[in-house]
Amino acid sequence: MIPVQQQTERQRGLCRPHGLLFGHDVAVAQWTWNEFRLTPMPINAAIGIVREKHLIGAAIFQNFSGFNVELSYYGPQTFSAGIAKTLARYVVERFNVDRLTMRTNRKNASILKMFQRFGFKFEGLQHRYYGPFGDAAVFVLFREDLERIAGLNKSKEAAQ
Repeated sequence: MIPVQQQTERQRGLCRPHGLLFGHDVAVAQWTWNEFRLTPMPINAAIGIVREKHLIGAAIFQNFSGFNVELSYYGPQTFSAGIAKTLARYVVERFNVDRLTMRTNRKNASILKMFQRFGFKFEGLQHRYYGPFGDAAVFVLFREDLERIAGLNKSKEAAQ
């Protein structure tokens, strides 16, 4: 069994703690590909979402360019403000990028609402991105939004 980092949080509504698993990128990516029936692809990093010592989701970072990194998030009903804060801080500290890109099927209403709630900006559509299953809606979070979500703005404001 892969050890889980001490960082846990309570999810609103679920009242079940989630842990985040760092440092096991390949194992988390392989689990994600198998669990969600995905084609393996190159990754830059992977963080596991853990409940009761079992992987239930993952955050996969890919296509790091020096300025942008793409995040694919897997795990129905696992996303929360606490996970968003941790992932935003991780992106700033690990990748030091100007932007984070995410995409979802444009018909995925719950994810589209979540993107808006966290301040993602809509960039456009990629037609047939999912083949016959639909178009991808592309969203971006810029550096200042990542820092706000991560809680890093407070330290800068206090210093001024």
